[in-house]
Amino acid sequence: MFLSSSPTPAVHWRSAFTRVRFSRSIMIPKWYHGLMAMTLRLNAEQERALAMLAEAEGVSKHEAVVRAITEAAARSVRDDRVRALSRDGRERYASLLDRLAQ
Repeated sequence: MFLSSSPTPAVHWRSAFTRVRFSRSIMIPKWYHGLMAMTLRLNAEQERALAMLAEAEGVSKHEAVVRAITEAAARSVRDDRVRALSRDGRERYASLLDRLAQ
């Protein structure tokens, strides 16, 4: 069985799926791996904190989690960059810093 569209060649329907082996063979659409859903397990306290965060920002819990992940990643990159600049500055101006410390 083939899927075809006029401008492109026919494609076998199975090419749109990835075979995953568990106890039996399961076909999972390839798009799933790029836009994969996940389960987030939270304890009661974390659930309350997430609900409060979502309400405070006026967004869904899903959007609050996505934003928190994005902000944490950006903060981590920024912190790494600041540490690198600080290290470079200390190395570059070591003699001046030593003279100022005296």
